[in-house]
Amino acid sequence: MESRLCAVDPDANLAMAHSNIRFANVGLNLNGTGAILGPLLIEESNTAAIALSNGADVSLSRVTVKNSNQAGISAQNSTFALNLGQIEGNVSGILLDRDSIISGNQNFGVTNEDPAVTVDATNNFWGSASGPAHASNPEGTGDRVSDNVEFIPFLTTPPPGLSMEGP
Repeated sequence: MESRLCAVDPDANLAMAHSNIRFANVGLNLNGTGAILGPLLIEESNTAAIALSNGADVSLSRVTVKNSNQAGISAQNSTFALNLGQIEGNVSGILLDRDSIISGNQNFGVTNEDPAVTVDATNNFWGSASGPAHASNPEGTGDRVSDNVEFIPFLTTPPPGLSMEGP
């Protein structure tokens, strides 16, 4: 059974709470849309439980994504904040777009506060050829990353087609 929600209006702000989505190709597909989600359960998705793209700006609170055949949360050129989330049993818990610039952030470029989960943020440019600042990368002068963020290998220059000033 195909159950999913797809939102593509950049002027819309979607709110969704107290819902369950099961057995979808993509549980929630938010393309350039703002959203406040949770509490919410998305499980057994064929690809991503939550797919964010093209500038989506999403707040997730008390969201559980589990047993997806690809990513629990996939973010491409988008931002999201996850609070009191549960990500388990997926092929990848959180998948960030590769070949991106993560730079100029005040505290961290990527923060992961859950020691049970490792965020894969490899193959990105962190604002410096030396990579992100982290204890395991003492020469790094780019945006900081928290513990439990995988960032090696990283790009030493902005990816083709992108610059520090934007596309």
